[in-house]
Amino acid sequence: MVRNMVAWGICGFEQAVQMATTNPARLLRLDGEYGAIHPGCRADLVLWDRERLAPCATWVDGKLLWCDSHALKGAPQPQQRLQIPHESLAATAP
Repeated sequence: MVRNMVAWGICGFEQAVQMATTNPARLLRLDGEYGAIHPGCRADLVLWDRERLAPCATWVDGKLLWCDSHALKGAPQPQQRLQIPHESLAATAP
């Protein structure tokens, strides 16, 4: 969805990501657990390459499950837990 929305010129990258994450979580009343990156939410994340409009890595429950080794040189290996300092999260919280 993200790739198509941007490629077709319907919206920009940030808005497409919001349409695929925050909006569905809010609509389903799951926005306290999904759709955002902050303490208390599930650590399910997709890292995107904005230029290629392609996913680079996927984390589920804070564990890296897949990564594009060409796009992410030096990335954690699958099954390593993602560690994000709480200070970083505070800067991105709404």
